[in-house]
Amino acid sequence: MHVLLVCNMMALGGAERYLIDLANSLVERGIRVTMAYEGPVLHKAGPVDEVHHLEIKLCRRFGSLGVFRPFFDWPLGFRFYNYMRKANVDIVNTVMIDSGIWCWLASRYLGVPIVHTPMTVFGNYPYMERFLFASTAGTKLLSFLGLDILAASDYCAWELVNRAKVPAGHIHVATTGVDLRRFRPRDADDRIKKELGLGPGPVIGSIGRLTRVKLGKVYRGKGNQKIIAAMPAILRICPEAQLLIVGDGPMREPFEAQVRDLQVQDNVIFAGWRTDTVEMMALMDAYIQTGDGPNLGLSALQAMAQAKPLVVFASDELEKRMAEDTVQEGINGYIVPTKEPEKAGEIIGRMLTNSQKIKEMGLASRQLAEERFDWDLHVSKVIEVYEKLRSKS
Repeated sequence: MHVLLVCNMMALGGAERYLIDLANSLVERGIRVTMAYEGPVLHKAGPVDEVHHLEIKLCRRFGSLGVFRPFFDWPLGFRFYNYMRKANVDIVNTVMIDSGIWCWLASRYLGVPIVHTPMTVFGNYPYMERFLFASTAGTKLLSFLGLDILAASDYCAWELVNRAKVPAGHIHVATTGVDLRRFRPRDADDRIKKELGLGPGPVIGSIGRLTRVKLGKVYRGKGNQKIIAAMPAILRICPEAQLLIVGDGPMREPFEAQVRDLQVQDNVIFAGWRTDTVEMMALMDAYIQTGDGPNLGLSALQAMAQAKPLVVFASDELEKRMAEDTVQEGINGYIVPTKEPEKAGEIIGRMLTNSQKIKEMGLASRQLAEERFDWDLHVSKVIEVYEKLRSKS
């Protein structure tokens, strides 16, 4: 079997890391894999040597162009068509719409099965994905293309049916996971602590690109402003607490300004862009999931595997439902209110003053990861879906 995995580029993000790990795992199981993406791989470690690379180029000439930008990528359709025909691709798995839609068209013409893996929840979908999955015209197009969806969680499958308009028969569930051998409990590296200027107090942290996307009148994405807003309340209870924000992007300056406005700059460290995710996670006593739509974030699962308690921000009952896939309240973490930073800070602050409780919650996170979020089980399920779609084509 030859699988083509399609992404826009290999930037430092969860979707890209997921695709690299999937490619490497498929190769380990004797499956031929090609990854299509633009530019260099910014993750370490990247794809193994056995993974082939199909270089693609997205249109950058006219700026972002909003929802119309994918239409300017039409040369990709010919690029994908020629490669799939010559390389005998058996199945295509996409994770992003921009490059993906032209790959779908080429696949449809060649009769190659297509599966798309949404890497976020419905509320965070860009305009094009909302159109495709939640409009009558969009779902008719998907039906014409023969597109199937690989949902990363039961919640994602539920919302594709109930919040979008994807027929249940085209949805397959393969709960995502992490490599429990790579992400395991380990001690913090004192050299990195010194490099970052971390003190002896407890460390909470988050990892991810510091970016926001405007959907209509609402901004969605990485929401570090939530935990920054809670810092004054945290510090009143636990003055030695430190917040470590790992990542970079256009929102870094606004976040830094918020830190200064709240006068908590002595307790907040911006680590910038890093590739040593495992080591950065080891520095943290608890992991904070700040993004909107908090359902099975990759970094949150990695934190669980490294025996870290989770704190997840939820703005309403729907987000709380998303968070409950990973957080067992009071057992391995807490779900805190986005709109009440004072209350959220009090919950986090009290947690940080109880080192024994933190340790117990971390062990509970690791146990839950072993039971539900094993990467090997995820890969087996993905291959099962591939085989099922191949047999139908």
